[in-house]
Amino acid sequence: MKHGKEDSLENEIANLCKELYYISETDSPVEAVSFNVPAGNSSADYVAAIGKSKNEFFEEIPADIFFSRLTREESWHTETERKRARQFADLWRLMKEKLKDIKVLRFGKIRIEIFVIGREKNSGRLVGIRTMSVET
Repeated sequence: MKHGKEDSLENEIANLCKELYYISETDSPVEAVSFNVPAGNSSADYVAAIGKSKNEFFEEIPADIFFSRLTREESWHTETERKRARQFADLWRLMKEKLKDIKVLRFGKIRIEIFVIGREKNSGRLVGIRTMSVET
């Protein structure tokens, strides 16, 4: 069950994710997610909180690296691409401000489920985003 203050950050993230797509070999929507408070701050704790098997293949990448490509505006970008970069920049700014212990977890090898989640500073819940990527 969600409660007022606890899901207000999730709502803020959801608003920033409106019409936001992660571009890979397929375009996948970016959506807000939240999970119950994990036991600890390790990647294994986050994997368990997400509901994935500890035996499922995953990799963790630094959040700064994940967002660096997404937030960069290039001179050759179309207006749509610039808008997407600004949306990702706003999202990353909000996440850095409101979350701690942010992790980027990628599950799978070709069809990859991506979670960017961290602990909400007030409640300790895991809050963030989820999307998909296809990489062949």
